[in-house]
Amino acid sequence: MPNLSQIKRQRMLDFLAQIKEEHKDDDAMLIALGEIESELNAKKYSLVWEQHEEAVDVKMRTHIPVFQKDTDREITAAEDEVYNFLLEGDNLHSLRLLEKTHKGKVDLIYIEIIMQRLIQFNGCCRSLPLAG
Repeated sequence: MPNLSQIKRQRMLDFLAQIKEEHKDDDAMLIALGEIESELNAKKYSLVWEQHEEAVDVKMRTHIPVFQKDTDREITAAEDEVYNFLLEGDNLHSLRLLEKTHKGKVDLIYIEIIMQRLIQFNGCCRSLPLAG
């Protein structure tokens, strides 16, 4: 399946072919168009951010996540002291909610990424235990 960059590049190449046909008697134009085509076809290696929306992005336009306190899992050192809390949930939902409820009050956000697959390290594969 082609990515958006490939689709855009192909659309530009198709358009260049059309322009070449319209200007087939103009050598200077054909040379310039050939240079553009060569650049479009040149191998490029870079990080490309695709433009797409996840279902969660669309849902966030009309739905607002909320915090639900679970007192069974509460950890306190002293009742009247400032406390930290653990927020479990989708990263995007959590960050958007914190942006609304705790703007300017957050010192640190640690996002733990749990990888549910084998990790290759120094040429050997080892299965990591999953958080449970």
